[in-house]
Amino acid sequence: MIRYFVKLELKKSLIYYLLLALFFMFWSFFSLLGLSLYDKISQVQNFYEKNFYLSLIFYPEKNNNIEDFVSKLKELPGVKKLEVIPPSQIYNSLASFVSSNVLKSFSKKEILTSLPYLIKLYPSSFEQYSQMLKYLKTFFTGPQNKLVPSAAYRILTLIGVMKKAGIVFFLLWCTFYVMFLLFLNYLLELNLKSQAEVIILLGGSAIGLKILRSFLVMTFLLLGFIPAFVSVFYLLKEISTYTGLNLYLNYNSGYLIFWLIFIVLIPTLVGLKRPK
Repeated sequence: MIRYFVKLELKKSLIYYLLLALFFMFWSFFSLLGLSLYDKISQVQNFYEKNFYLSLIFYPEKNNNIEDFVSKLKELPGVKKLEVIPPSQIYNSLASFVSSNVLKSFSKKEILTSLPYLIKLYPSSFEQYSQMLKYLKTFFTGPQNKLVPSAAYRILTLIGVMKKAGIVFFLLWCTFYVMFLLFLNYLLELNLKSQAEVIILLGGSAIGLKILRSFLVMTFLLLGFIPAFVSVFYLLKEISTYTGLNLYLNYNSGYLIFWLIFIVLIPTLVGLKRPK
């Protein structure tokens, strides 16, 4: 009975199964590229968030003024870490790329008295940065003192917008996938309704019929996924080889669960090829 059903099923509805495999191949191809892009954007975001800080160029009026100022900074909400670079360290950095003739024109003491303290404030989160910057502008004053916003702020803002837009597009992309399954399910039910009734009248089980059809659906989904996966794998490998960028897909348990949802769970919930 099972062998007869499978032959009859494929003979009468092979075009629908091939359409399903072809659709899922293209859907998987662009989904895999999108996941790889999203993963790399997240890696860039993590990198900039770890190196995200606000720079303060501070010229103390007195030698002991820097301790009081640093104490106030530590009390600011959202400060994860604070790093103070004294004039002596800045002087050592200047000595590595400034001509020695220029340094000889002034004494070390004269140069040190004209150099500021560089203070790096690391916010506990990206959201705290704007509040911290706004608060500092209210009391960080002085003719020479300067607030230097992080160059990473604009990059992180752009990444945040891109990720939100990516999530919206992903939801629309998944909706498109589900709508296609619903449409294909409708066509299959029209085409195979009489066949299902005959199988059941001959002693077949409606549940068994559903399981067999679900197995066929998953088989053709896998047939569509495999060439898409292989194509994306080699495409990213070639791009990584020529550009030096690590664009390889991140394989983990979440990755496996993601594809099990689209290959097994969603078709089951949609009721693809459900016999009546």
